Amino acid sequence: MKTGQELTVIAPNFQMNKWIGFKAKVLENPDHPICRTQVKVAIDGDWRELREKMQGFHWAICYGDYRRELGYALKRAGIG
Repeated sequence: MKTGQELTVIAPNFQMNKWIGFKAKVLENPDHPICRTQVKVAIDGDWRELREKMQGFHWAICYGDYRRELGYALKRAGIG
């Protein structure tokens, strides 16, 4: 992923009924012997609050800022 790229990130809980969405920016692309896609990001917001509210450990990431559209879609789908 291109360094400096703006991202929209969603972090669903394990039941997939509550998602947290936030904006981030790509800092670097590490190469650890774990996940297939790895990216180190700068979170636009309070990372401590995010850590407390996250109820899962997988993220879905896309290029651009789509938080408004994501909020609309999640509301229409009945996801908190």
